[in-house]
Amino acid sequence: MKQRLLALAWAVSLLFVAPHVGYAQLSEGSGATQGLSGAWLTNALTGTVEGTRDDLPEKGLHHKHVRWVQRVTNEVGETLDVTNSYVHMQPGLHYLTTNGQLAESRPVFEIKDGVAIANRMQFKVRIGGNIASAGYLEVAMPDGRKLRSHLDALRYFDPVSGQAAIISTVKPTQAYIVGDNQVVFPNAFSNVTADVRYTISVAGIEQDVLVHPEAPLPAPEDFGLPSATARLEVISEFLNPPATLRRSSTNDPSATRVTRGGVLSRLRAEDIDIDFGSMQIGEGSAFKVGSGTNGPPITVGKRWLRLNSAGQVAAESETAARQFLIEAVDVVAVEPVLPGESTTPGGAMLKRSGNRNVLVQSDFQAIPPLRESSNEEASVRRDPPASLLAALAGPLLVLDYVEQLNTGTHNNFTFLSGLTYFISGNHDFTGTTVLEGGAVIKMELWPQNTTPQHQMVIHGPVVCKTSASLPLIITARDDDTVGAVHASSTGTVTYGYGTYGLYFAWDSPAVELKYIHF
Repeated sequence: MKQRLLALAWAVSLLFVAPHVGYAQLSEGSGATQGLSGAWLTNALTGTVEGTRDDLPEKGLHHKHVRWVQRVTNEVGETLDVTNSYVHMQPGLHYLTTNGQLAESRPVFEIKDGVAIANRMQFKVRIGGNIASAGYLEVAMPDGRKLRSHLDALRYFDPVSGQAAIISTVKPTQAYIVGDNQVVFPNAFSNVTADVRYTISVAGIEQDVLVHPEAPLPAPEDFGLPSATARLEVISEFLNPPATLRRSSTNDPSATRVTRGGVLSRLRAEDIDIDFGSMQIGEGSAFKVGSGTNGPPITVGKRWLRLNSAGQVAAESETAARQFLIEAVDVVAVEPVLPGESTTPGGAMLKRSGNRNVLVQSDFQAIPPLRESSNEEASVRRDPPASLLAALAGPLLVLDYVEQLNTGTHNNFTFLSGLTYFISGNHDFTGTTVLEGGAVIKMELWPQNTTPQHQMVIHGPVVCKTSASLPLIITARDDDTVGAVHASSTGTVTYGYGTYGLYFAWDSPAVELKYIHF
């Protein structure tokens, strides 16, 4: 039988809050070449480069200036070398070494004393070999503070009745490094066939729970909970997170979303941002990936739960409270996502057994007990079995949130005429964002619904210094007809570049856009 997987994932955003050192802050003078000096000039429509430019910094924590030579043949058959130059903007491109020098970030795990370590990025990651130990995952944030956490359990929760039931908790298993940037714990749950996977990039870390459909999850009905309203949840506990934790809604409270069968889901409206200062957990999503079966996104919500020793919601003044991140997806949205699935509860990923052998409790009671740190620390290995690699290649349903470095707040940013910008990752713009005609913005290819997202999120006014004869252009990385040619361009534009080109946050003011070509 062809193997299929259901993946439940989280990822947390590291938010670098220092001011962005970008080209928009270097504007001097006026006109179409504002901010440019010397003999360097890029033709925004042809991508040709004249002269050199030496007045701008070559790289920063979140950007680098890329120059590469492309050999082309002109209309008369002459071979020419054309230098392409563009500004590559991506969170976490470089990090500061111990001697204060900028170095290229490398999202690579190394094994030290049996522990997976990644320390050549703006944030540092440590993953212990025992997934059943408290705080086996440690992330050192850019500001030096540390977040320790561990995945606890899978459960069902019915928001209508307030009842919940734990499906499975984690158990010790051998951990493997897969490739250079993943750590996988196969068969990591006590009574569910599921793996846990961590993936790092220059921008952050992501956690996935991969459920194998040959051993389907029990249906909510097995616990007396209705699939029509129940949610599948992933519970992760954070140990003593920074006191600067802030929680805020990311969406219009009146928003709802229609899911399969016409069920109104408020998960997105209930979703919150969780801010630790230099780290932020932003919007999550669920989606099907693998074997060419990518599907539309599924609504995901998350909440932050603080419980005191009595199992009640803790007051903010109670510093000894246990703290949990709970990611949730509607069961009716999860159940029918893979090929050959049923359209009723009990299909491909869920199976009714008719047994009720798990205690159904209230929301706050259905929480795993406090976990102890283990002295038996297993070692992470580099020799994953072929069966594991084959399983990871199968189709997945990913419920995810992304822990990704951000450029922070680009305040009063100007996209300068004459420059080509390449956008990779999530970028936020506050204050007044100025779009100058003649600037070209190219978006990274975004395999449908994967992470990280590639977008420009606008939180303030926008001024368009554009005209019919000199528009601002937002296009694809592989579009070689305008701006500088990207070094990874295929020259063939397909589908799916950027999550959004310009995304206006729901709390942003009304703006007038003009002479922008997409």
